[in-house]
Amino acid sequence: MPWGRANSITGTTTYWSNDGSSTAGSQPTNAVTLTVTKGLYSVLLGDTTVTNMTAVPNSVFNNSDVRLRVWFNDGTNGSQLLTPDQRIAAVGYAMMAGNVQDGAITAAKIATGAVGGTQLATGAVQSANIANGAVGGTQLAAGAVGSTQLATGAVQSANIANGAVGTTQLADLSVTGSKLRLGTEAGTAADGVLTVTPGTLTFTRTFSYPFTSPPAVSLLSSGWVPGAVSATNFAASIPFAPVTPDSGGIVGNNPSLVVINGSPAIAYNDGTNGDLKFVRATNAAGTAWGTPVTLDSTGQVGYDASLAVINGNPAISYYDLTNHHLKYIRATDASGTVWGTPAALHSTDPAGGPSSLAVVNGTAAIAYQANSSLKYIIVPELRWQATDGTTAPIIAANVAAGAIGNTQLAANAVQGTNIASGAVGSTQVAAGAIGSSQLASGAAVANLNASNQTAVPSGGIILSLTENPTVVNAGYIKIGTATTTSDAWQQLTNGATPIGRFNFSAVWTGSEMIVWGGLTATGYLNGGNSCLNDGGRYNPAGNTWAAVSPTAEPTGRDLAGTVWTGSEMLIWGGHDGLHGYVGDGGCFNPATNSWRAMSPTNEPGLRGAHTAVWTGTEMIVWGGWIESPPFLNDGGRYNPTSNSWTALNLAGAPAARRGHSAVWTGTQMIIWGGTNTGVLFNDTFSYSPGRAMILYQRP
Repeated sequence: MPWGRANSITGTTTYWSNDGSSTAGSQPTNAVTLTVTKGLYSVLLGDTTVTNMTAVPNSVFNNSDVRLRVWFNDGTNGSQLLTPDQRIAAVGYAMMAGNVQDGAITAAKIATGAVGGTQLATGAVQSANIANGAVGGTQLAAGAVGSTQLATGAVQSANIANGAVGTTQLADLSVTGSKLRLGTEAGTAADGVLTVTPGTLTFTRTFSYPFTSPPAVSLLSSGWVPGAVSATNFAASIPFAPVTPDSGGIVGNNPSLVVINGSPAIAYNDGTNGDLKFVRATNAAGTAWGTPVTLDSTGQVGYDASLAVINGNPAISYYDLTNHHLKYIRATDASGTVWGTPAALHSTDPAGGPSSLAVVNGTAAIAYQANSSLKYIIVPELRWQATDGTTAPIIAANVAAGAIGNTQLAANAVQGTNIASGAVGSTQVAAGAIGSSQLASGAAVANLNASNQTAVPSGGIILSLTENPTVVNAGYIKIGTATTTSDAWQQLTNGATPIGRFNFSAVWTGSEMIVWGGLTATGYLNGGNSCLNDGGRYNPAGNTWAAVSPTAEPTGRDLAGTVWTGSEMLIWGGHDGLHGYVGDGGCFNPATNSWRAMSPTNEPGLRGAHTAVWTGTEMIVWGGWIESPPFLNDGGRYNPTSNSWTALNLAGAPAARRGHSAVWTGTQMIIWGGTNTGVLFNDTFSYSPGRAMILYQRP
């Protein structure tokens, strides 16, 4: 009588059987012999003293629903499965509960709030059991921490909330003079009195509370000179004189001052020439200035300028006195080094007088006077985005050199997966930036091994396959060369290789070479009617071959167009050796060892000896020949994701040909060479697939 235990849903998983031979819910090989009286029998499951009975492991009852399956053999009629399977109830799970392994109960097994004072033995929680910062006011019961619980010096000022210590918390006479310190007071020029004399600015500050003696006053701003200090006040002074950013004529009329990209900047009128001008300081304090720039010189312009930062770049609204127009101009960069073209925003009637430019709901807005009325206008702004449907991550080419510093990086933002292989060299690492805590275990050795080097002590010798500037920069000296092995060929195992062939398709997947189709020598001698529709996958790491699944594969052919997409091998077109050229194909997925057919809708038509390239999203097929007409100059684009074809634009296409070459540059397909009847081409053409553009407008 064999027994087994299986899952309750399908009975296809065996957790235990009497002799350990059952799999997937099948009948065990060896039975247990029992005495049956009037249909009744008794046996202890897992009793190893019984022949053909193995112990029941506790792990069986890690499963929530376990059932007993029994086969009965009376010695005459053979084995019969008794149905239904009987569910195991409490006994097995009680066995599990009574034998909980040490360490089996982890934090994940304990409900929130389940462990309180009753569950903890006295002294069970030691400092090593408490994470740094884990104990706050919420975790401490009132009066729970006394002097006994505190280590000497454990409480620092940072651990005590403002106002937390009152008379109740202080023991009598616990505060002595040695525990008291003078307070600290700080402030800015806005807290005191400023007085100006020719060439000097003086600051005087009276302390909020008198000190017992004159305190030490530190001036945190550069340029200030300390003055007299008493217990009640102090003074400081600084040289004070204006800076002249522009003195070329009568300039500086109607100025507007704004901080632009961290430095002060001024928009103003050049009264001598009637121009709008702009100048920006070269430092944050405005003690040094750049060269003034003329932004508009058409007539008498630049009056009543209003400077503001609009979406990151400086912009100016101003009055055109010659034409009585309100005008607007905006820089194309954040610092105002390059500007756009001035635009007249109000030109239908006289618009004169001062204007005020500001950002309203993310858009530039201007208040101004026109025709004796107050006006308000929003400056339209267009924001747009173009996409071709592909994922466009931020790559190094999108980031300006030096644009990302430690200010832009959050703490621990850079993980190993964010750094390209070899991206971090000595110039990218600050002195002392990488210590033992930044290096993963074995990282330095792995880095050297990647360059065929080894970590060596002083005086040791390392080997490198190439001239290695990094090694030289690290202080090593090149002392010569050594030949370890010579270049050589090696015949690899034949094993279960496909049969010999030529004109077949082959791709590299990143771990395997896949070959498929082609023509046998017999087929070639018989007029090409023995094309193959099989293939193999060669893994150089294991030096092994595996067959390509024949299920749903395309018909046999040679001269097919073939590409690798990153997950599938695409085969299209070719010559079948029996009926002529074909216009179909298939997609082979090595991960599942399976084929799927390509859609025939809008396919480019029969052909062979054509080219095929992969763009990253599509396979482009072009050219080739068939029996009649013999040469072609059309093609199609196949998208494996949507399983659809799109015809190529034939306007300006090269002359029909076969035997040409085609490559994909990343943005376009380049065609060169080929032949037509009696003609060998040496011309060059490029084809760029059309891209869908999506236009966005800010409301």
